[in-house]
Amino acid sequence: MRTIALVTAYDGTDYAGFQWQSSGRTIQGELEDAWRRVTGESVRVNGAGRTDAGVHALGQVVSFRSESRIPVERIREALNGTLPESVSIRRCRIAEDGFHARFSAIGRRYRYLIRQDRERNVFLDRYSLRITGVLSPDRMRNAARHLIGVHDFRAFGQATGEGGTIRHVSRIRIAQRDRWLVVGITSNAFLRGMARRMVGELVRAGLGHIEPEALLERRKALDPGEVGPPAPPNGLFLASVRYPATDEAGNGLI
Repeated sequence: MRTIALVTAYDGTDYAGFQWQSSGRTIQGELEDAWRRVTGESVRVNGAGRTDAGVHALGQVVSFRSESRIPVERIREALNGTLPESVSIRRCRIAEDGFHARFSAIGRRYRYLIRQDRERNVFLDRYSLRITGVLSPDRMRNAARHLIGVHDFRAFGQATGEGGTIRHVSRIRIAQRDRWLVVGITSNAFLRGMARRMVGELVRAGLGHIEPEALLERRKALDPGEVGPPAPPNGLFLASVRYPATDEAGNGLI
């Protein structure tokens, strides 16, 4: 048995999310089907992040155990020749026994793309949130500082499994270039819907609909009802995943 680790990218627009579901196409389902077509073997693929329906990825890491002896240097090409055009394998390696894409990860980084534009764009609107108003990056940065640190983020998302709702958000970066604004959020892990709800609140602060200090109050309230609706999924990308010993577990993956 070998542990195979892949870095994947995908356009999540037409998928019901990463995780397999009984109805609807999923990224996990596409990867498992592609492996079965290439090798004849059925495997269960684990992802570092369970991205929601419509969310994209630039650096989603997945892992699975396999008895197939297909040479590692052929895996990327073989899978990319089978997968739909909306899913791509960027890198591949054999990881050490015990490596798990989700449980071995110590950090995830999401990026959210925002475009300030009054005109629709049938291409750009697929991968970004279009804002017709004027966003203040400084107001967004002032609001973001209330979310950095180790906190209970139950107001911003739902726990999956037994992990609780405490998360360590180590960095929120807001960068602007011309009409584009990028929100980068780094955390040890994310609750379900957490990144999109955080971006939604930051956008409301940037537009002046709420004061930056409102994010502190809403985080401390621990009440999801106090937080506004999440930003739509089309602007969100899982950018990268970090592991504690990349030379052994993820060298070339991150």
